[in-house]
Order: sequence, then C-alpha cells, then structure tokens
Amino acid sequence: MKIALVSLSGRNCHLAKPGNPGEPLGPRGGAELQTAALGQELARRGHAVTVVVTNYSGAALDAPSLTGLPLVNAYDMEAGLPGFRFLVPRWVGLHRALARADADLYYVRVASAAAGQTAYFCRRRNRGFVFGTSSDSDTDPRRVRLNLRDHRLYRWALGRADRVVTQHTGQQETMLRTYGRSSVVIGGIAQYVSEPPGRPDSPPVVLWLGNYRALKQPEMFLALAAEFPEARFEMVGGVVATEPHLFHRVRDQARALSNVVFHGPAVDPRPFLARAWVLVNTSRLEGYPTSFLEAWAYGVPSLSFVDPGGDVTRHRVGIVASTPDDLRDGLRSFLSNPEARNEMGRRARELVVREHHPRVIGDRYERLFREVLEERRGRERAPQP
Repeated sequence: MKIALVSLSGRNCHLAKPGNPGEPLGPRGGAELQTAALGQELARRGHAVTVVVTNYSGAALDAPSLTGLPLVNAYDMEAGLPGFRFLVPRWVGLHRALARADADLYYVRVASAAAGQTAYFCRRRNRGFVFGTSSDSDTDPRRVRLNLRDHRLYRWALGRADRVVTQHTGQQETMLRTYGRSSVVIGGIAQYVSEPPGRPDSPPVVLWLGNYRALKQPEMFLALAAEFPEARFEMVGGVVATEPHLFHRVRDQARALSNVVFHGPAVDPRPFLARAWVLVNTSRLEGYPTSFLEAWAYGVPSLSFVDPGGDVTRHRVGIVASTPDDLRDGLRSFLSNPEARNEMGRRARELVVREHHPRVIGDRYERLFREVLEERRGRERAPQP
C-alpha cells in the first residue's frame, strides 16, 4: 500500500534530526509522535509511507529524518496574508503536497480544517481517507477547538471518511452521540517496549511530562512538590507557541523550589522515565496520552485526573483523582507503598505489551487500511446501474 500520513503541525520536531536547517522549534506533540510511530511500523512492514508536514525547508527535507520516513512539505505556516492565507498558501499548498504524495490512502489525525481539505482531495481523486482522533475534544462539538469555518470542514470530513478511528471506547460513544458517526477503536502505540533498566530506590522521582499549556495545569505539579520535599520532582516539556508566557512562568516558579528540576523540552523521554517512580498528569482534558504509554512501557504507573476509556481503573495501572486533594493523597500512597507502586507498574507494562505494542497496533491499522482499499476497489468493479 502507498499511505500518506498528514501531520500539519509545528510540533513535528521529532521527525528531523536536531539541528537540521529549517527544523521547526516546538514541543513534542502526542498526535505527531503517534503519527510518526505508525508510519515507522507500516514502513517496516513494506508499505510506502510518506508524511505530509509544514514548516520544513528544502535542507531539512533533504536531510535524513529520525524516523526514516520521506517528508513532503505543504506550506510555511507563517506565509501569506492574514485573511487570505487559508487559501494561499495553505489550501493550495496542502493540495499540491497531497498530490505529490500520490498515495492510495490518506490518514489525518486531529480535528482540523486539514481533515476536510484532505477529504475533499480524496473524494476528487478517488483515494481512501481515514480520520483518527487525538483528543476527547475531537469527539464533542462543545469542546472542539476550531472556529466555525474549520469546524464545518471537520464535520464534513467525518461524514465522508471511509473510516473514523477513535482512541478509546469513551470517545467512540461520544462520537456516535454527538456527530452521529460510528468509529473503530484503535489505541496508541507505545514506542519503548524493550526491557527498562532498574530504577534507583532513592530519592523518589516524580515526573511531569507534557507541553506547557494552561489546559495541562503544570503549576499544580509545583504545588505538589511543595508538599513533598522528600521527593525529587522533574518537569519535561516544551513551549507552546500560543502560550509562551506559561513556560517561562513555571520555569521561574520551579527555580524557587529546591526539590524541582526543570528540564525544558526533550526529544527522548527515556532517561527521565528510567528513574521515575510515578508519572503525574495534571491535565483537565486528554485523549489517550502518549506519555501514559511511554511511562507504562517503563513500568511507571500514572497519577492523573483523566482515565482514558477507563483503562487506568480497569487494569489497575495507576490512580485516578477527582480533586487536587485526591492527587495529593494518591502521590502520598505511591511514595509510602513501593510494593503496591511496583505492582501497578508491572501491570502497566503488561497492558502496553499486550495492547499497545507497535506490532499489535500495526496489525489493526494495516487490516483497517486494507479493508478501506478493498471496499473502494469493490465499488469500482461493481456494474453501474
């Protein structure tokens, strides 16, 4: 199969080698990481995979990528005149990039105008089109973060997709109720499933891994650190272009706490996961966090306000809190009971190997994509009335 993965975000810094000319500056994006991991797995199986991106210069596109996947640049996100850039260069640039990719099937992840634009391209060229969610907000019109024009394009795309993929059963139910669209549940890929190294016994390390957005409430993590001076709190994440002030504010606040280490952005989270006792997620809204899969693969249980698809509770791989007080009590439980924490971590790793290994997720997507293309070929062969 020839497959094009459309990933139009300035957060694709993991696709190019650090220091490449034209490499976009930005944090690790979970949706982008998942797209790249899927592309790598499908390419490993012999499929021709191309990633359609933005903001890459010719030099960066010609340089070897971290994933080994060929990149096609659609447009520069800052180019064009306000009010007109939606059409030129964005719509025109994306259409040309999709044509250069020349795939049998196009996959878009994240609610966006690009989903509608890609669906339009596929409809005109008779190509397969699959959409995948990246957040719970993608399934609920009241929470989707799009203007009216882009939301209409996104809704149009949902109605014309050959398949819609949701991350967990909660998203599946909401998508059907709100948009009237059925979907297939396919979880995320855990990239780091090799046997993790033994972590040090002390001091206990509490990890926060994410991008600095108000939605993720990173300052709540600092409040936890102030209450547990015996533990070491580490923060890893990058600046979000629309909220740069938050990154700098949290960094300055972290410097005032002796037990907090503020690392900033990192392409590879494994050195931090190798010494973490628990991953704390303070976000109010998620999809199926890639950080959960990364931590669970390393035997690190989670402490969060979110429970994607009920998996955390069902498989007992972490603690789900309802209030900041619950979050504090959950962390106290982790720190005071290492045996229970280690048992949660063991179950978490088993869950990842069983349900989120690249081979498992690759099988599900490969089967889905083949079904879409076989159905399209069947319609082409069917006699016309």
